[in-house]
Amino acid sequence: MEEITNRIRQIIEEKSLTNAAFADAIDIKRPIVSHILSGRNKPSLHVVVQILDTYDDIDPAWLLQGKSQAPKEKEAPALEKEGVEEPTSTPAPLPLKPTYEEKGIPSTLLLIEGESFRVIRKES
Repeated sequence: MEEITNRIRQIIEEKSLTNAAFADAIDIKRPIVSHILSGRNKPSLHVVVQILDTYDDIDPAWLLQGKSQAPKEKEAPALEKEGVEEPTSTPAPLPLKPTYEEKGIPSTLLLIEGESFRVIRKES
């Protein structure tokens, strides 16, 4: 569960927010975010849903499992010259969430089947 905490930290950094501003943006109490980031508590399903409802650009598969459902980008070829170091890796940008075509659903649902899942939410 530490990995999801790191992904939440990455969202906060990528959005250039303070922890308090993030909590306000996703409409949860500030101590909840503090407890998650400190490792005291694990993020609840409510927190995950609030993040996904607030930030439509976050891929649920990435947030929950660290996997992206978007097509993988081609890797850059390895540097072949002797003595040339490869660039230091930087965190990848947040993957875009796939679009969901479900309409008329009364609420947000998380459907879990084995190791796969789907997030279905009501379109406003």
